[in-house]
Amino acid sequence: MLYWYETVIADTPKSKEKLSESDAWVDVRDIAEAHILALEKEAAGNERIIVSAGSWIWQEWGAFLHFRKAFPSLT
Repeated sequence: MLYWYETVIADTPKSKEKLSESDAWVDVRDIAEAHILALEKEAAGNERIIVSAGSWIWQEWGAFLHFRKAFPSLT
């Protein structure tokens, strides 16, 4: 949470490189289901399985917060 706050909220200059970085998110329930399914399928043995619900770019958070400040009645 601190990393998110420092990147999105804190009033510090952000480099173009920082704002173009991205990350991914996933619901822990989906991770649990993926573990169960991997245990049930023999073909999943010794394989790496990527589970991701989506991704974002830090600049998108900034645009969203700017929108909320400009149009508070819409959010």
